[in-house]
Amino acid sequence: MPYAIELYLDDEGSTRINEIRSELQKNKIYIDEGTKPHVSLCIYGDIPNRSSKRIYR
Repeated sequence: MPYAIELYLDDEGSTRINEIRSELQKNKIYIDEGTKPHVSLCIYGDIPNRSSKRIYR
C-alpha cells in the first residue's frame, strides 16, 4: 500500500492554487483533479514492517 507525507495549504493558499487550476482547465490542461492542494514531501511504494525484517535475518 502506498504512503505519502503531505503538507496541506491554508485556505488562502488553497484558493489561489484552485484559481490557477481552473485557468489551466480552461486551456484543457488538467492537473491533480479531485485532490486538495498540497505539497508532497515524499511518496513510498510501501513501508516495510519492522517485525518482518527480524524474521528474514
